[in-house]
Amino acid sequence: MRTAILVDEMNLINQLHKMGIKGIKEWIQLYETIEKYFCLGKAEFNFYTANVPVEFNSDRHKLRSRFFHALERKGINVHEGFTVFDSSKQLVIKGVDILLSLDILEKSLDGFDEIIIVSATSSHLPTIERVKRKGTTVKVVVSEVAPAGKLVEACDETISLEEVIELLPPEQIKWLKYEKSKLRHLKENYIA
Repeated sequence: MRTAILVDEMNLINQLHKMGIKGIKEWIQLYETIEKYFCLGKAEFNFYTANVPVEFNSDRHKLRSRFFHALERKGINVHEGFTVFDSSKQLVIKGVDILLSLDILEKSLDGFDEIIIVSATSSHLPTIERVKRKGTTVKVVVSEVAPAGKLVEACDETISLEEVIELLPPEQIKWLKYEKSKLRHLKENYIA
């Protein structure tokens, strides 16, 4: 059984923030947890992201580049989109959804039996529908607080991000700094 796990970094970070979580300390732990509990076999790990332009912030660019290389050393394939400035001079990530959708299709054509997408964006719907017609099983990992109804309906199985977080070793979770009552509420309602 060939499985691929595809993680959209910024989409996942946004979902985690809504759960009161800043991030995951070691990303390999997230992949291995999904693989152990939700895959039918050994999985290929893929990470979709973008870096800030070096001319915009060279220190941040170097830091992100080192992060990407560290992921690759752990066996995670890194796929980079790009960033541009919009009309209001805000940095915007581009190409990540397209890269992820193309890889969903490519992995299906390459004979992967199962694809697990960690993202709440509906941009992948046409691709998901196409690979399912070819017989590929598609699962989605998404938070219960994410508005992902169409995506959830399109996939063969939905895996709760909250459940995945519960299965991670607690020391792997970086919590956002909240007042204690808010943090307790988040932990009680989203993490058992």
